[in-house]
Amino acid sequence: MNKKTRSTIFLVLTAAMWGCSFVAFAIGSSHLGALTYTAARFILGSISIIPVVLLFERQKLSAEEKRDVLKGGLLTGVLLAIASIAQQYGVALSGSAGVSGFITNLYTVFTPVVCFFLFKKNPGKFAWMGFGLALVGLYLLSGAKGFAVGIGEIVLMISALLWTAHLLSVDYAAKSAPPLRTTALAFCVAAVLSTIAAMLLEECTVQSLLNAKYAILFGGFISVGASYTCQALGQRDADPNFAALIYCLEPVFAAVGGALVLHEVMQIRGYAGCVLILCGILLSRVRSKEKKSV
Repeated sequence: MNKKTRSTIFLVLTAAMWGCSFVAFAIGSSHLGALTYTAARFILGSISIIPVVLLFERQKLSAEEKRDVLKGGLLTGVLLAIASIAQQYGVALSGSAGVSGFITNLYTVFTPVVCFFLFKKNPGKFAWMGFGLALVGLYLLSGAKGFAVGIGEIVLMISALLWTAHLLSVDYAAKSAPPLRTTALAFCVAAVLSTIAAMLLEECTVQSLLNAKYAILFGGFISVGASYTCQALGQRDADPNFAALIYCLEPVFAAVGGALVLHEVMQIRGYAGCVLILCGILLSRVRSKEKKSV
């Protein structure tokens, strides 16, 4: 299996776990506040990645590699915590799951724009067309029927920009430092920051934690520990623009998970959105193959 195929598999797995995590959060949010649930997830995520690091990255690091891990872990960890917290506040303030899901996933569209203006990196015409299709697909999948810009929508837009920054920071860190150790440090940073925020802004009881135990376990070990590990491994050998497009699959998996677990019914426009997202990803790959053959 070549590097590109392996990285694509990791990225799809990441999108699947992120999407299914919305089901766990929907269950957990009925018992815990958003900050408390986020803190619990990252605490478990920090614990879950320790054996992975010990198994796959046991080699001794040089002084330069240690500095890279420290810089990458702190950067991605801070952005991870801030983006997660901003997203949760935005969802609560907007009061619309459809519009908030669409706005949050705009980070997949912001990424090539940011790369183009900051790094002068043009993804190519097929990639731009693919992102356009994915954008329309996200809108249809969200179920949104319009926009009413309020404080919630503004916060969600900020969170989308933060997720863009986080994606690019992961791309940077994964190429300059051992990805698993960097991810482990990022989890610890996010856990500390979200725990402090939860202690300052929310109240929590032992009983509420027990009531949400299954949602916490899934959120910690799968949607944090496993998914962000796959993200780091996947983006090590992938272009961030293509990674962002793969992440457009996140709401597709969320819709499938909601239908299977929460018995939610998706409208016809939602299925059309899924098809457009998949078409956008395939169109982006046309550009990659064309470039390879030149």
